[in-house]
Amino acid sequence: RMQGDRGTHDVTLQTKGGELTAHGAMLSAASPVLQLMLSSALREGTTKRVEICDTPMATAKLLLDLMYTGTTLEATNIDLVLSTFDLAHRWQVDHVVAMLEGLLLTELSTATFGQVGELAAVKGSPSFK
Repeated sequence: RMQGDRGTHDVTLQTKGGELTAHGAMLSAASPVLQLMLSSALREGTTKRVEICDTPMATAKLLLDLMYTGTTLEATNIDLVLSTFDLAHRWQVDHVVAMLEGLLLTELSTATFGQVGELAAVKGSPSFK
């Protein structure tokens, strides 16, 4: 319910596909990286706008869904989960990283092994060892 209350959102995420909004307090509580960005004299702190123009909107939307509710109603695929894992890892949203690690482990197959293995090696995820 809180996620859908857009009238109280005070931060904008500019993605590759457009803008999403969220509560700065939620973002700051979930991510030490965003907390620093939004509470500093950096551009993000003064404008309350975070530019992730290299990130698809669906990736940021899934991350927000998982941050707010721990679940999503949107359809997912391996590429979306991998890109969301990357963003959650970059922003140190540890509880979402853990959720996505679990999901990736259940989706591990010969078809996805290369992608998941590369991610595990690059991100140093202990769940994949």
